Amino acid sequence: MLFQTLHYAIFLILTVGLYWSAPYKYRLHILGMASLLFYGSWNWKYLPLLLMVSMLAWGLGRFVHRKKINNWIYGTCIFLLFVPLLIFKYWDWVGENIMLFTSLINLPISIATRKDLGIILPVGISFFTFQAVSYLVDTKRHGKEENNPWRFFTFIAFFPQLIAGPIVRQHELLPQLRKPLLLVKGDIGKALFRIVKGLIKKLLFADILYNTMLEQVFTAPGDFRGTELWIAIYAYTIWIYYDFSAYTDIAIGSAKLFGIKLPENFNRPYQSSSVAEFWRKWHITLSNWVRDYIYYPLGGARADKEWKIYRNILITMVVIGVWHGASWNFVIYGI
Repeated sequence: MLFQTLHYAIFLILTVGLYWSAPYKYRLHILGMASLLFYGSWNWKYLPLLLMVSMLAWGLGRFVHRKKINNWIYGTCIFLLFVPLLIFKYWDWVGENIMLFTSLINLPISIATRKDLGIILPVGISFFTFQAVSYLVDTKRHGKEENNPWRFFTFIAFFPQLIAGPIVRQHELLPQLRKPLLLVKGDIGKALFRIVKGLIKKLLFADILYNTMLEQVFTAPGDFRGTELWIAIYAYTIWIYYDFSAYTDIAIGSAKLFGIKLPENFNRPYQSSSVAEFWRKWHITLSNWVRDYIYYPLGGARADKEWKIYRNILITMVVIGVWHGASWNFVIYGI
C-alpha cells in the first residue's frame, strides 16, 4: 500500500475517522490493528516476522531491565534482535562470499540462497529492527521499560513510519501512545499540508524525473553521451532527495492526523557545507541512530588515540553503507 495511491488515501481516511470516533480506551487497539492491516497489505506472510521481532524486543527489554546481566548476555540480547535482519537481508551476500572464499582455498561448499529456501525480503525490516534495538539499548541505559505488549507493538509497527522511517526512539513515541492524544488548533491543516507537499514531491518531481530521464539512462548508459550521463547523475541526487523526503513528509503528516509527532528526517541537506554537516541533515534519524548506538559507544571523537577516532568514523560510515544494501558496492560507498 504505497503512500501515493488511492488505496492508502482511503485507508488513512477510514482509520482516522474510526480512531477519533472511538472511545479513548479503544484507540490504541485501532492504531495497532490498522498497522497490522497496513503491513499485511504488502504481504500477509510478513506479519509473523513483525510480531516476532516486536515481542522478542519487548521480552528482552523486560529481561535487561529486571535482571543484573553482564556485557556478554547483554550483547547476546542485542544480537538476537539482529538475527532476522541478517537472515532476511544479508543471507545471500554472506553466503556468496563464503562460497567464493572456500572455492579459493579449494574447499568449496554450497549455501542455499533465499530464493532456494523460499525466503522473501520483508519490506521495512531494517527500520523496525533498528527501532527494536534502540528500545532495548535505551531500556538498559535509562531503566525504562514498556509494560503493555500491545502498546509496544504499536510503537514498533505504527504504520506511517513502519516501511521507511523515520526511525523513532522510545522517548519520542511511547509517551505519546500512553497519554490521551488531542488535536490542537491547526494540526489538521499542518498534517494535510505535509501530506500534499509529499505527494507533490513524489508525483510531480521524483516520479516524472525518474520516468522521463533516469530510467532510460541507467538502463542503457552506453546509449548516451558523457554530458547526458553527468546530467543524469546530478538529476539522480535530486530524484533520491525528493523521493525519500516525500515519503517522510507523508509519514509525518499522516501521524499528525492522530495527534502524534514524528521526528524530522531531512533539513535541507544539499545546503550543507561539509560531509559531516550533510549527514546531520540527511536521513537524520539514521545518522543519529548510528551516532548514538555505534559511534559514541566506540569512543567517538574522544578516543585516547587519533587512529581510534578514524576507526570509529570508518566503522560508523561502513555500517551506514551496508544498511542501505547487501553488497560490496555499499561497503565501498561507506568507506
